[in-house]
Amino acid sequence: MFKLEGFIKPEYVFFGLNSGSKRGVLKETVARVCEVEGIQEKEEELLGCILSREKVESTGIGEGFAIPHCHYEQFQGVKVFVAFPKEPIDFKSMDGSLVRVIFMIISDNKSNEIYLKTLSRLMYLFRSAHLREQLFSLTKVDEFIELIQASDQQLEYISYSGLKEMIKLLELENEIEIYSHEILVVDGKRKGKANLKEDSQYLKLQIDCDLQIKKIDHRLLSIYKQLKNKYNGEILSRVYQNVCGYCNVQLPVHIIREIKRQNQIIQCNTCAKILILK
Repeated sequence: MFKLEGFIKPEYVFFGLNSGSKRGVLKETVARVCEVEGIQEKEEELLGCILSREKVESTGIGEGFAIPHCHYEQFQGVKVFVAFPKEPIDFKSMDGSLVRVIFMIISDNKSNEIYLKTLSRLMYLFRSAHLREQLFSLTKVDEFIELIQASDQQLEYISYSGLKEMIKLLELENEIEIYSHEILVVDGKRKGKANLKEDSQYLKLQIDCDLQIKKIDHRLLSIYKQLKNKYNGEILSRVYQNVCGYCNVQLPVHIIREIKRQNQIIQCNTCAKILILK
């Protein structure tokens, strides 16, 4: 199991950043990174790398978080630095939220796979409303480390393979609904429910549906029920040109990468629908 604890040392967690602007807080974070790593003479160079990536697209991913990142050959492997500004910062995040916690990822050019796994792990962390609120309330380094350790122990991704099982369930439930309507409504007049209890095809569909439910992860089943109730069965949103097809929100590049990897369920941060590419 991939854990964050191995990438975030206590000395990599910075509280009390004073800067009130995006550039200022990034500069202050980079300064602390260079101090910890003993490369103060590389501060401007590293800051330039971080800012160059920021010009491509804001790393404010929404929900109060930002993930500035870059490749920098002075580093070996992947390291994650965490900064807590004293006041929320405007990162021009896509959802308009101010950034309250910054996770800065710095890696060499040879660790792309580990970098992607680290990013994926962080995205999983951010999706939990409970963990988000806990992160926002932290004031001490040891509290942060304890939270990450607890999160690592509880970590279990909702496998992307479960998506096919969920879609099959949706198809079965839709088939039951259509079949029930055909049986119960004749010539525009509604008949009694007793007909269904005696109908072999209906009973078979119900049995198939119950068996399908047992195949689905309980967490995915909970998401399924919530979305189905909210959107009348339309639980998926197709991504087109990096935009959520339902709410038309532009999706960050790292979210698109995660969807392409197809190893876990990814929901849109705005409409909560499950994102698929095709």
